[in-house]
Amino acid sequence: MAVSIAFHGTHVVIEGDHSYVLESEKKTFEPRGSRLEAVTTGWLARAWATNYSTAARLPLHGLLGPPNTDYPPPKGSAFARANAGPLSHAAFSFVHGGLAPTYPNLQPFPSAINNLGASMFRRLMERRPQPQPHPPSSYPGLPAGTTREEARLYGSDGPLWYRGWADDDEKKVCSKVDEVLEKTGTRRMVMGHTPHFEGIAAKCDGKVLIIDTG
Repeated sequence: MAVSIAFHGTHVVIEGDHSYVLESEKKTFEPRGSRLEAVTTGWLARAWATNYSTAARLPLHGLLGPPNTDYPPPKGSAFARANAGPLSHAAFSFVHGGLAPTYPNLQPFPSAINNLGASMFRRLMERRPQPQPHPPSSYPGLPAGTTREEARLYGSDGPLWYRGWADDDEKKVCSKVDEVLEKTGTRRMVMGHTPHFEGIAAKCDGKVLIIDTG
């Protein structure tokens, strides 16, 4: 399944983890060099950076606060009492890959993850010279100065690429799901990245929802 979205009139097709601009659209989106500038450091990159988040926590009750209210909330927060009471985990989490039990930056959720995502994004935009697209060019790796925490964000157990909830034995993952839900102040985890061609997959009594249907 492909999804087509438009940026300032230019359509980008997204299939799973990959995106590309249609050949017909490239003719309307300036020369190649201008496209690369827009995507890496220009208006498109800036718009993406302004609106980008790596993880989301969606409370299901207004007393818990607006979307992305942290769990646990900071002391003195207007939502601290509700987030410490019986409603505390009435929320869903959303990430691309998954929230691994071994990942060390689950709290406060989601700002600990989103702050790392934002700093990584700035580092990528500030890289000079900007690498050429991969493929066909070689993979450039992470930019110079990347911190250990930023590298872990991008690692195999980071929220961008972790596949354990989708691929590992269900008995094994379900024994660990509650500890992650407890840390993140949620009752269900929603994730993509790993295609499940028979529709949305629910595991662990619906506590894990894998929604990439390919």
